[in-house]
Amino acid sequence: MTPRRGDHDGLAPRGLRAISVATVVVLVLGALGAYQLGKPKHARFRRGGAFVSARSRVHVEAATPLAVATDVPAANISGVPDFSAGAQATPASRSAPTSTTTTGPGTVAAAVSAPLALGTYTYALRGSESATGFGSRQYPAEMTLTAHTAPGVAKDQAVLDLFFSKDHQERDIVSYRDDSVAFAFEGGSITFGPVTQTSEADYVPAMTQIPLPLRAGDTRKGTTEAKGKNGSVTRVEDWTVRIVRQETLTIAGKATPTWVVTTDRKTRPGSSDQATRSRTYWYDPARRLWVKWAEKMHGERKTVGFTFTYDTTYEAMLTRFAPA
Repeated sequence: MTPRRGDHDGLAPRGLRAISVATVVVLVLGALGAYQLGKPKHARFRRGGAFVSARSRVHVEAATPLAVATDVPAANISGVPDFSAGAQATPASRSAPTSTTTTGPGTVAAAVSAPLALGTYTYALRGSESATGFGSRQYPAEMTLTAHTAPGVAKDQAVLDLFFSKDHQERDIVSYRDDSVAFAFEGGSITFGPVTQTSEADYVPAMTQIPLPLRAGDTRKGTTEAKGKNGSVTRVEDWTVRIVRQETLTIAGKATPTWVVTTDRKTRPGSSDQATRSRTYWYDPARRLWVKWAEKMHGERKTVGFTFTYDTTYEAMLTRFAPA
């Protein structure tokens, strides 16, 4: 949430000094456009219905040193349908309205345009997040992504509820279109210290995450407005998506062909908050989902003579799936 202009205009310097650094940091983090904040039990978002989580059995919340996971837990993902048989190996009939696409060498993959299998996807997780005034904390060893539908969500969309920990939850509403897999809505909920805030945004146009059809070397660029509940624009993001290569991962002992896709996002100047966010997806066309992804995000805001920041770096890899 972004504080309204004039909220603190009447405060004298002495009053401003009385505001604790921790409280200001939380307010600043709540205002950061690329990452949203709010207290889970569970998080509440204006779109997508009730937050769905299967993490009640997971209690790994204690801080542990960062370590490279050399052994991925045994997984059972046999229940995840393979959609590849119904895919169409023809180029998409339209392109994103505010994007440009450049084509390089590579093999054209099937274009798919229907939602993924609904249920709970569990990922092995490693990484950390930090905020000015609160230090750094490690993520738990697992997180879940629960895909479901909800009233008001289009038939070609799926709601993805991401449960990182009791202090960090996110929601993406994903559109599966002929030309892309794209975020139509993004929200999140993060707690640092005693205060929690929640913010969310609709994306107009939807922000491409996976361009379709898949072709190594293709690049797509665009600009998306993040809109609040009343339709006002809270920030504008420029983004670039690149299809890098094909790569085979071993998931539960099975070779899984994927496409490596990178996304880079940056808030345009003029917003009170600035953020950069980069992701690398290992996208599985058969499952219509990223079976692995890595993210790095940095956001900051200068206020009352200080610069407050939020940072996160993590990697998640699919280990199992439970159908809805």
